[in-house]
Amino acid sequence: MVDQAHALRTLMEQRRPIPNQSESTSNTSSAKFLGITAAKGGVGKTTLALQTAIALQQSGQRVCVWDVDGTASHDLLIGFHHAWSISHLLTGARTAHEILSPGKEGVQFLLGNGISNLTTALLRESTVLETAINQWEQHFDVFILDLPGANSSEVRSLMKACQSAWLVCSPEPTAVAASYSFIKTAPELLGQTSVVVNHAASAEDAFDVIDRLQQTTKLFLQQDVEAAGYVPEDSSLNQFQNSTGHGREAVHQLSNRWLALQKKRQQNAGFVERFCPDLQPAPPLSRAA
Repeated sequence: MVDQAHALRTLMEQRRPIPNQSESTSNTSSAKFLGITAAKGGVGKTTLALQTAIALQQSGQRVCVWDVDGTASHDLLIGFHHAWSISHLLTGARTAHEILSPGKEGVQFLLGNGISNLTTALLRESTVLETAINQWEQHFDVFILDLPGANSSEVRSLMKACQSAWLVCSPEPTAVAASYSFIKTAPELLGQTSVVVNHAASAEDAFDVIDRLQQTTKLFLQQDVEAAGYVPEDSSLNQFQNSTGHGREAVHQLSNRWLALQKKRQQNAGFVERFCPDLQPAPPLSRAA
């Protein structure tokens, strides 16, 4: 498993340019944001998001998973209770701290109330959400945004606000076609979005998917597609209490590699500023936030 993953990464990196990470800017936000989406349902996006969060938490990171659309059922999958959601924050019924829900392995969770509601609030319907996000950024090391399908401008805007994003794909032909369709409609995201092949039968199977996406994108768009890695087919990943197989090992490798790359990158803005750079900052945080 380790040899296969190493061989795949080597092949992918030989075909991909290395991003320029030499620019140095002041850090104003401590949290790293990873957006995870898919162009087709059924590729294991939410399971991968949850397993990645657990792996990063076990690596010593303070992790929060945000179910942006409020439909991912994180609570049902790993057994905890969402008492409050973003809507309670926006109405003033609960504070930023109170709407966090503790889950497995110390991972914290946020329940959204629709992607349109989120993007509207971020565009300064009020400063409540911005103030809360600024607070959360100082409390967590990693935010994972479990995004709905990558077929709307709102999803693309949120992906752009993340330092990096994963486009989850499976070897199934319609999933590969849907992933390329997304790439074709959002080429501006290729600099920060990389493909994760899930449910791969082997490293060769995963590399075949990456190779097809890379060659097609290069031929028709004259751009490059970055590959983050792959996760082999492993039914135990859906059993969060007993996921100890090759899939879990691969998720840990994928997560640790992502984390190492993020530590080499410096950032000069928080999530809200990246989402809407033309807005003036929200008022300073208060203790009651």
